[in-house]
Amino acid sequence: MDELDYFLKLKRHQITMVKDRGYDVDNEMWVFDDITGNQFKKILTKQYGPHTIRKLMFSEYTHPERQNLVVFYVGLNGSKQIKIEFIRQFIEKMTKENKEGILIINSTLSAAANLSLTYITECDYQIFQEEELMFNLMSHVYQPQFQVLSEKEVEIIKTVLGLKPKGLSLLLQSDPVVKYYHFSSGQIVRILTPYPIDSILPYHLELAIVQ
Repeated sequence: MDELDYFLKLKRHQITMVKDRGYDVDNEMWVFDDITGNQFKKILTKQYGPHTIRKLMFSEYTHPERQNLVVFYVGLNGSKQIKIEFIRQFIEKMTKENKEGILIINSTLSAAANLSLTYITECDYQIFQEEELMFNLMSHVYQPQFQVLSEKEVEIIKTVLGLKPKGLSLLLQSDPVVKYYHFSSGQIVRILTPYPIDSILPYHLELAIVQ
C-alpha cells in the first residue's frame, strides 16, 4: 500500500470511530469521497499549509454532551521512542483548552513522555497504535451494535425489571469494543446482535456492564 493511501485509510477509520461516539464529523466527510492518498494530502495542504502528513491529520471535534475532542498523530521513522517534546502540544491542547484527547502513535512512548501523561488528571485521553486503526472494528455485517443506556433506562432496569449490575454480562476494559467507544466503568450497555436474515427476530438483545 502506498504511504499516503495508508494514511488516508487510517484517517477514515479514525473518523468513523469518532463519529460512532457521537462527535460531529461533518467537516471531514469529504475524506470518504473517491480520492487517492495523494489527493488527500493535497487537499489538507491547501487547507492548512505545508506540514508533515501526520500534522495535517490533526483534528478537533464537538459533541452535544461531552467535552470537545482533539485527535493528535505522532509518528517516527524506525523504532525510535517518542519523546516528550513530540507530545507536548497534545498535552497543552487538552489541559489549556479543557478537551478530551486521542493520541495516535506508531512507536512506543519514552519513559518521560509516559510520565508526563500520568500527571494529567483533569482531562480524559486515550492512546492508540496506528495499527489498531487500520481496520474498522465495527464493519462486519454481524458485528453487534453497542449502545450506552441512559440514566432513565438504567433506573427502569433496576426498579421495574429488578435486574442488578452483578447479574449482567461483563464488558472488560481490555475488550477492543470498550476502547473503540471509550466506555467508562459502571456504564450499562445494550448489545444488539443481528440474527441471520431469515430469522423471525432481527436482533438478540443483551445487557452488559462495563467492568
